[in-house]
Amino acid sequence: MKNILILGLAALISSCSAMSPKECKVADWKTVGYQDALNGNDTQIADYNKSCAKVNIKPNTQLYMQGYNQGATVFCTYDNGLKTGKNDDYLSNVCKRPGLEYNFMQGYQKGQKIYAKQQEINTKQQTIDNLDQKINAIKNSTAKGSAQDIDLLYREKELAGQQISLLKSEISNIQ
Repeated sequence: MKNILILGLAALISSCSAMSPKECKVADWKTVGYQDALNGNDTQIADYNKSCAKVNIKPNTQLYMQGYNQGATVFCTYDNGLKTGKNDDYLSNVCKRPGLEYNFMQGYQKGQKIYAKQQEINTKQQTIDNLDQKINAIKNSTAKGSAQDIDLLYREKELAGQQISLLKSEISNIQ
């Protein structure tokens, strides 16, 4: 039960870099460091030092870094790099260490390629949505346009759809 409370507290603490006086008093610094790394955060020990100094508590930097290094080993995987890149999440320094950086960055770079292709898909989908609005406006007589204009808009829409299919195929080739 005590371990669950400590892990819960560490998760709460790691969600923001500042600690309350109460959190400073009960912190398990190894667990706090572990959670910070596991969340992909840069070290937060300087912020904890500042927050806890207000209540005359000095974080145990050695225990924090032991936990942080253990958490970094768990976090810095190819799969987490891929996830981080796909989501275009902040790239912290947690994995910038020998033995951890290579696999993580391989995944991250692949994830960034997927993210870029997904952004292109989103742009093409927005184009399709805009074309649909123009087509509907002409059909509903709220905008001027001829049958030829509508035909051209449908062709543009079809082209954008083909481009989306191609981009999706490129994403599957990246993975």
